[in-house]
Amino acid sequence: MIAALAIAVTTVTGLDGASMPADAGPVRPVAVTQDACVTQPCTWNFQQIKVFGAQAPGKHGAGVTVAVVDTWVDHEHPELAGRVVGHAYCVGMSGQCQANARNADECAHGTHVAGTVAAKNYGVAPKAGVLAVQVLSYRDGDCSGSTEDVAAGIRYAAQHGADVINLSLGATVPGLFQSSHVSDAVADAARAGAVVVFAAGNSTVPVSDNYGDNAVLVAATGPRGGLASYSSRGGAIDLAAPGGDDGAAGLTSCQKSTCIMSTEPHNRYALREGTSMAAPHVSGTAALLLAQHPRRGPSDVISALRNTARPVGGIRNGLIDADAALRLRAPATNPGTTTRSPAGTDRRTTTQPAQLAPSPGSGQTARRTATPRRTWTLADPSATTETDAAAQQPTDGFGGGRAEQAPPFPQQPQANTGAEFPARIALGILALLALCGAGALWLSNSRPNPPD
Repeated sequence: MIAALAIAVTTVTGLDGASMPADAGPVRPVAVTQDACVTQPCTWNFQQIKVFGAQAPGKHGAGVTVAVVDTWVDHEHPELAGRVVGHAYCVGMSGQCQANARNADECAHGTHVAGTVAAKNYGVAPKAGVLAVQVLSYRDGDCSGSTEDVAAGIRYAAQHGADVINLSLGATVPGLFQSSHVSDAVADAARAGAVVVFAAGNSTVPVSDNYGDNAVLVAATGPRGGLASYSSRGGAIDLAAPGGDDGAAGLTSCQKSTCIMSTEPHNRYALREGTSMAAPHVSGTAALLLAQHPRRGPSDVISALRNTARPVGGIRNGLIDADAALRLRAPATNPGTTTRSPAGTDRRTTTQPAQLAPSPGSGQTARRTATPRRTWTLADPSATTETDAAAQQPTDGFGGGRAEQAPPFPQQPQANTGAEFPARIALGILALLALCGAGALWLSNSRPNPPD
């Protein structure tokens, strides 16, 4: 199953749109301005990767589109007003996506991820545009989707102008559901000039790279800068970024000083932790780099992130440094050409051909088919939500998986579920048992037959 990669979530309530104070105590209603949170522990993540210095040049991601391939995104949230430049719905659409449509269901994950990319106060690139591509939806108590839906969402994003594609999702048992559908779509997106960013997962089990140089895998760090206790690790993981790490306390609630604050649907805010929260920090920083030098190619962006990362044990390159990446001299380019070249070669682990049809344009309507087997889910399905006192409660219900037509969007401006710690251990054990079983089967099949 494909799911979002969040571990813990805590709902925090502010009064009259207020945010939280600087203390790291239990979440509770407070009355302070949201701006007071910008330099306090609830944005320790910005301080860790030096976002404020990176934003100093002033572009803030303007002119760059980041696709959030995830659950639906609430474009009406005040923090995201004017930042969501389009929606698409890809769940159960036979490898296609319906433009300008969404299913506003129970899943809040995508709104949180989008906020870390581009929210007014909590976004790394607060002037970037967000293309919300829904590939996961609520069903049977979780937010999940199929491999085909994810691949279709990646292709839709690449075909509709995404400069960066963020995927804070993964297979529920890491490494066991690698699919040529997704790897082929990632390769196509890289060839189209998009920077593709994946959350590495929350299994603690080392992951293998199924995407080569076509995408970057992002691990999560805690507030002290080391890898989070839950984060996947290994030499295949390119970079790390803040994802939060509340330790045992994360099983009940996140703390402002240990988890990631961002937006939630219906004018709410939430503290979440997971590699899902780490990936959009990288995507937002990539948007800053592209806004600084629009002719930069994906390979240049990824190289800048890798070459300026600070070492962190357990992964290949290290913790991103947004300020250092922005200060790195961009490669010289020919003013008469565009240099957004593919991030790397098309490396595939299977020979199965892609089975996806091109996504329809905005004037077409895709008919929903029978629900496919859901194999992908959120990278971190739990969180703590901060509800504004004036916000209305959601009334749309589960939505039944049907797409509803969203209002048209203007053109982009020019200028919980709580996967508890034992569950994470269980997932790792399941993965190891599956691998051991496969090895035993191979050994039994490779033994010579006894003589007659």
